[in-house]
Amino acid sequence: MILPELSEDEKLEIGNLDFGVLDILKSKEDEWLEKRKGKFTASEFVRLMGYEDKETFPDGAITYVTEKVLEIVTINEKRQLSTDSVEWGKETEIEAVEKFSDKYGFEVDFFGNNQQYVELTEDVGCTPDGLIEKDFGVETKCPDSKTHLYYLENLTLENFKKECTKYYWQMQGSMYITGRKAWFFISYDPRFKKEEKRLFVLRIERNNIDIAKLEKRLTEAIKRKRERLKAFE
Repeated sequence: MILPELSEDEKLEIGNLDFGVLDILKSKEDEWLEKRKGKFTASEFVRLMGYEDKETFPDGAITYVTEKVLEIVTINEKRQLSTDSVEWGKETEIEAVEKFSDKYGFEVDFFGNNQQYVELTEDVGCTPDGLIEKDFGVETKCPDSKTHLYYLENLTLENFKKECTKYYWQMQGSMYITGRKAWFFISYDPRFKKEEKRLFVLRIERNNIDIAKLEKRLTEAIKRKRERLKAFE
């Protein structure tokens, strides 16, 4: 196969690329993955919360514990899959936070490429999409237009837990880990013609009753993980 010859402009553009930045980002991702290895993280807390009002430890939680054990006792690293939707989210997430900041007057720290892993214990942590002062955080989504439209037309404070169960437990878990009192759910889609429809925001308050349920399940998950790891000491 014969590759087409590059134009002078294309050669200049390639020459101006900062490949060092790409190396830094890859290094940060590797570091982030290493910090999360074997830990229960907020983005997956929903897996612990099946049948939340029952004493039984759910099957989904048992599977989750198994995965955490395997992350520790094997050399296989779990890499994030890159899909069109994932890449779209990465490209627009920073813009989403900036639009949120402009509209609501909040200064958001540690977002985009500066996100930080926050550790509660050696077994539990989260990576917030952004933090606001000492009291708030943000969970940013840049979904397909169909999903964003559904949020615009249907999502409310009253039905958020039911409609967005995974994000609800992720946000409550992030509040538990960081000690904050509220979290902003942000959905952003710049493809909508009307600018006022591009940004959708809900403020989700800390729910200490649900956090107590989560803490109980986390305690059991940690206990089970440590018991199973004894065989590999």
